[in-house]
Amino acid sequence: MSTTRREFIRNVSIVASTALIGGETPLYASIKTDDSYPPIHYDAEGLIVHKRGPNGSLDGGDTCQREGWYWFGVWVREQMQDPWKVPREKLKTLSDVVGLLEPKRDGVFYRHPKLAPWNNPYDKDYGFSRDQMLPIMAAMGVWSQRDPSLGEPLRRLWNALPQDKVGGTKHTFNGNWWPSDQLALVYTGDIVGPATINFYRRALAQDPMTAGDGNGPNGERELGANVALRLDAAKDKDNTGDDLNLIVMLLLSALRYPNTTSLGLPPPPILPSLPDLPKPIVNAVGLPDWRTKPLPTLQMLNAWLPPSITTDALLRAYKQRTLSYGSYLRAFRKNGIDLGTPVEKIRKPMDDGISSGWQPDAKAVYGAICWYHREETGANPALAGLYEPIVRKYLE
Repeated sequence: MSTTRREFIRNVSIVASTALIGGETPLYASIKTDDSYPPIHYDAEGLIVHKRGPNGSLDGGDTCQREGWYWFGVWVREQMQDPWKVPREKLKTLSDVVGLLEPKRDGVFYRHPKLAPWNNPYDKDYGFSRDQMLPIMAAMGVWSQRDPSLGEPLRRLWNALPQDKVGGTKHTFNGNWWPSDQLALVYTGDIVGPATINFYRRALAQDPMTAGDGNGPNGERELGANVALRLDAAKDKDNTGDDLNLIVMLLLSALRYPNTTSLGLPPPPILPSLPDLPKPIVNAVGLPDWRTKPLPTLQMLNAWLPPSITTDALLRAYKQRTLSYGSYLRAFRKNGIDLGTPVEKIRKPMDDGISSGWQPDAKAVYGAICWYHREETGANPALAGLYEPIVRKYLE
């Protein structure tokens, strides 16, 4: 039986209260100053990468996402008058970074411009996906206030996204044309749906709710669906990957034209669906591998969301996220759990420790970020530290 939202909030409140009242370790005990985190991993040109082990190779699979996350976070910290204090030796401006991620100045961005296999934006598995796109869009948008030239690559990116000739849906680059490059009726990359359209408009400092195409309300509803999906998936303490971009989307909606119009929960579907295609072609080559995105049922939406959707309501809902393994990093390390080991091999000792009373050292949203960026996996914990005061201000 699924947990109701009321039961979920009650259970989270009990856990949090126990930690605050009876725990030996206060929340945020593991927070460091900006310059005390392990140095961020950079490649030879200065782009952010992951590292495969202490002496391992560089991983550029999330470079574009990490650069967007970094520069958006640096901008938000500046607005908070709490600037990030760790300088970069290379690529000291976002314009420098964008110049590498968009090498041909044609709107086509790369996960990484040189490291294979992430240097082909059209590759189905390693190409430029929605996850890579969102943070860099946000970063270019907010920094264009200071450097208007950054609005140009942002618009180029949007205009370069493949758009179905049938139905008009945009997609990210990681796909191919169906039924062929010549006929090119529909594209198979990630769907760019209503929430992403609203996100793009906020990046451009435009109010999405007043747009003439009427996309605004459905975009906010899809954002609400994303919140519900994340809260439901967070029942698995290891599941934190999709938190990062949801955090960026929620922050941008809070900082630029927050929606104050109460919207009812969305009746599925919210996203575009595969349009009607010519039957002779379908019979000859089959349906396209049109990349879809999971949508919550109305039952799930009712379990996790308030009955009326506004930006503030979605922020309040996401704040109820349950604790991930990232909220227990100090206890895990203290008790000798190797956090670089595949999770399935250490899940039982982690769960057993939590059940036995190991105390959290970070609240839920920040803990999710810390788990994703934990040092033992070759990630960059400084990218979590960058967001610690941001999360405290907006998401707690």
